[in-house]
Amino acid sequence: MLLAELNLDLLLTRRSAAKSFKPLPAFPSIRRDVAMLVPEATTHEAVLQVLKQAKPANMESVELFDVFRGKNVPSSQKSMAYAFTYRHPERTLTDAKSTRRTKS
Repeated sequence: MLLAELNLDLLLTRRSAAKSFKPLPAFPSIRRDVAMLVPEATTHEAVLQVLKQAKPANMESVELFDVFRGKNVPSSQKSMAYAFTYRHPERTLTDAKSTRRTKS
């Protein structure tokens, strides 16, 4: 048997008045996978820093999904594969508009 008592007045005073959700996107995303050869010492954080500086337009997210070393990759390098997701909040993107850089 379990017994509990909740003080609803106390719970209501501690709730956040700000909405804690955001609406689902109205327009679809576009995903582009890119693999690049980089020096072995290049880190994921360094790639993210370059992306932050480049400010790609409409980029919603970036995900590292593979790091490959081996056949057809020079020993001093590695292949890093990324999934870039783009979305515009007000329209469907086309290939021509999905990866254009924003103005600084």
